[in-house]
Amino acid sequence: MKARKAGRKRKITARQPNGQPKRPPHAEREDQIMSVALAQRKRTMPKGTPKSVLRDQKAGDVFGILRLTNQITEAQYTAGIHWRDTFLAYALVMGVPLPRTLGTLAKLGHIPGHDNSDIPKHIADGIKRRHAAIETALFDNFRDHVEMRNALTNVILMDHTPGDMVLGYLREALNAINRRCIDK
Repeated sequence: MKARKAGRKRKITARQPNGQPKRPPHAEREDQIMSVALAQRKRTMPKGTPKSVLRDQKAGDVFGILRLTNQITEAQYTAGIHWRDTFLAYALVMGVPLPRTLGTLAKLGHIPGHDNSDIPKHIADGIKRRHAAIETALFDNFRDHVEMRNALTNVILMDHTPGDMVLGYLREALNAINRRCIDK
């Protein structure tokens, strides 16, 4: 009778010289990773969405998906990006705490808690003026400015999928920002 070795049986696969199983080439692993990412995006997009749209960088967050599915226009998308950049710059200058989601941290472009003392005064003043113009656009033209600001924050920064009512507030806010701050 033969004595058995302790432990698990070794899988019968091709091996590297060091004894570890050979891994697939990098291209195959990248395809596997992309297939998982595309499957996730496919679940959030409407049925029948082409693969080229799924591979678009905008499909990585809710706001980009709204643009890719034509729920908002290109001008509204541009206004939203302008609002996001202005809001994050204003938060950096003023030391305002930000929502801590992964999407927000990826969009920051700086380390949270960064010392803002190295920002030149003329740049900080420009950021404050841009932020004030956006707030004025939201406040002056609509009585629902709080709901519109919440819609902007929830969809663009927090990456929450909007319902019909929030989508309406978001469109109004983006149109106001576009008229007041971008179309000049």
